[in-house]
Amino acid sequence: MTKKLLFLLCFLTLGLMEGNTQDIHFTSYEFSPLTLNPALAGSFSGSYRIGGIYRDQWRSVAGSGAYSTPTIHVDIPLIRGVREQDWIGLGAGFYSDRSSQYRLVTSKSFQGISYHLSLDKKQTQIISFGIQNGTGTRRVNLNQNLRTETFILGQENPDLGTGDQDDQLLMDTQGGTIVDWVGGVTYSSYQRNLSFIRAGFSIGRINRANQAIGGGTDRQRLKYTAFAMYDTPIAGNLFLTPSIMYQRTGNNQELVAQTKVGLLVSEERNLYVNGGLGYRVGDAIQMLIGADIKDVKVQLAYDINVSGLTAASRGLGAFELAVSYVGKVYKKPKVDATKVCPRL
Repeated sequence: MTKKLLFLLCFLTLGLMEGNTQDIHFTSYEFSPLTLNPALAGSFSGSYRIGGIYRDQWRSVAGSGAYSTPTIHVDIPLIRGVREQDWIGLGAGFYSDRSSQYRLVTSKSFQGISYHLSLDKKQTQIISFGIQNGTGTRRVNLNQNLRTETFILGQENPDLGTGDQDDQLLMDTQGGTIVDWVGGVTYSSYQRNLSFIRAGFSIGRINRANQAIGGGTDRQRLKYTAFAMYDTPIAGNLFLTPSIMYQRTGNNQELVAQTKVGLLVSEERNLYVNGGLGYRVGDAIQMLIGADIKDVKVQLAYDINVSGLTAASRGLGAFELAVSYVGKVYKKPKVDATKVCPRL
């Protein structure tokens, strides 16, 4: 069997074994806060936040069958909480993970609410709680003349041996809809030296919905996600930002560690440039480069594959483009005319 066939069968097997798979993952996971932790909804300084990521994966191996994953989200700090220094946030988003050639599509829409409890009146230490509801669908169609270089799904291919024919996965369209719930908590701390600390933990699939297709029972496994990041000035206009993220679903787990260095190029224009490296354990080395321009953040990321698929991928992995914008809608204060001293 060719490299493409092995690659496809690997992805089909993982995609159909829903009880053991994890959700999508992003290299620029901080640009998708609502899929990281529902408590991050409304956790920023501004009136609203819009962001998204486009991820393109395995194109060097699968060609037109590569996986493309766009996601978008919007969240707002809605109203003041029980106390003046507290507030409530709302957020919603959507993602779709698909392979156009192999008709594999996983989509999910989600919406949630958060409460941000400030431990002091200056809002320098905040504990946030969030809950999120999501509706996901998964669909696969393997009977549409789907081809690789050496076999045709849904038909007999004389180039394959008898044992290989069993791997053709002769199936028609299958799919299902799953509703799940996620709960999370985060802690944020703003330090006097301009350092910032944030960490969080969440549990997904709390309701353990039945994900079996065509009858039977196959309950979802709980998904645990933890992350932490630290942003601190190190010298002059340089900033260091190490971060870590861990996910676990059943026996599957993902551990990512990243470090970025940022440079303040222009304080007047509020312009930063940054770059760094990351590592997804057992899977990929990550290269990161980005910029913050006032209220807009942009980051490019590329994964260099170092997993068991290296022979097929030739080290090429995934490309990501991530963007985030924080809008600010403030009323201009009405100022009474005042006589000013000429010396001032």
